[in-house]
Amino acid sequence: QSAGDYTSGNGTKLPSSYNNHFVNFAFGMDLSDCSSLEVKYLHVQQSNVLFPGLLTDINNLTTDAFTARYKATNGPWYDRLTVDVWVNSTTFNGDSANPQTRQQIPQLDNIFPANISAGNAALNQAFGPVRLDITTNGNALSYGTREITTWGDPKGFNFSLGADIRVFQSNYNEY
Repeated sequence: QSAGDYTSGNGTKLPSSYNNHFVNFAFGMDLSDCSSLEVKYLHVQQSNVLFPGLLTDINNLTTDAFTARYKATNGPWYDRLTVDVWVNSTTFNGDSANPQTRQQIPQLDNIFPANISAGNAALNQAFGPVRLDITTNGNALSYGTREITTWGDPKGFNFSLGADIRVFQSNYNEY
C-alpha cells in the first residue's frame, strides 16, 4: 500500500505519505480428536511515513508479531484447556529532514526569527538562521502467556480458572 498528499475539505493540499508492506501467515492443525494448535505471524514494514503538521516523520518502522494457541478438551482433569502465547516487537526511526515537512513547518529552518527580540536579531546576524534537526528512534516489546482451564459446559454452567502474564517495555529517543 502507498499513498501521497491529500486535499483537505477546504482545498488545501496537505503533505502526507506512507508506504506499507504486510506479510500475514496463519496455520492451524488438529493434534488429536481433542486438541489443536494455531500459530499466526504478522510482519509490517512501513517507510516514508509523512505526518501532516508533525515535526518528525517515520523513515522506517518494522513490526513482527507472533501468537500461538493450544486448545484441548475432555482431558483427565478438565473439560477445556486453552493456552495462548505471544510476542510483538516494533522498532522505528525518523527525523525532521523531509523537505515537505520543512516546507510545511518553515520555523524548523529558523527557530530564532529576527522579529522576536533584539537579542535574537543579533544572533541571526552573527550566525545566520539556526536550523532545528530532530531525529527519533524507539521500540516496543510485548510478550506474555495466558492459560484458562474450564470445568463444566463451555456454553452452559461452568467454572473457569486461569492465569495471565503480560510484559511490556518500550523506549523513545528524540535528539
